[in-house]
Parts: sequence; C-alpha cells; structure tokens
Amino acid sequence: MSANRPKADTSPREPVGQVVAFWGTYTVDDAAKTYTVHIERCTFPLWDGIDSTNNLAFPTENELNITTTKPIQDPKMGPFVPHLNWKPASTPSNQ
Repeated sequence: MSANRPKADTSPREPVGQVVAFWGTYTVDDAAKTYTVHIERCTFPLWDGIDSTNNLAFPTENELNITTTKPIQDPKMGPFVPHLNWKPASTPSNQ
C-alpha cells in the first residue's frame, strides 16, 4: 500500500484479491450516530486520502450495523452501499 502506486480505474471489490484493508484516523459523532474515517492508505488506491462517513445502529445489545451514508462508486458494476451486520458468534457447546 505504498504511496507511489498507480490509481487505476479498478473495482474496490477487486483491489488485490478478495480483501479491502486500510488505515487512517476517525471521528465519532455520538448525536448523529455516525463515524467518519479519513483513509490514509488502502489496498484499493482510489480510496487513498478520502473521507467516508458511516451510520451506526445497535438494534440489540449484541448487534452492530454499519451502513455508508453515500454509495461507493464501483467503475465496473456501478454504485453500491455496503451493509455490515455484526453479531457475536455462537460458541459450540462442549459435550
């Protein structure tokens, strides 16, 4: 994820395989239930240096739902809005 990579017009769904990873900083707006990520570097180079705001929802005490506030542009397939739904994994019972 070096800074000198070409910013090819590729899909964020296929950055370097089946993974998207990035680092940067973030801010949280508790009242709006959002957080904004400033991406320093990403496996998808077109996202280097962008800001992305996401909605947070807690439907139950054991769930977290994250949805982007605006569609992500995919040059191959058009815009899409990711929905991430987090729940704790069930623990297999020991018998």
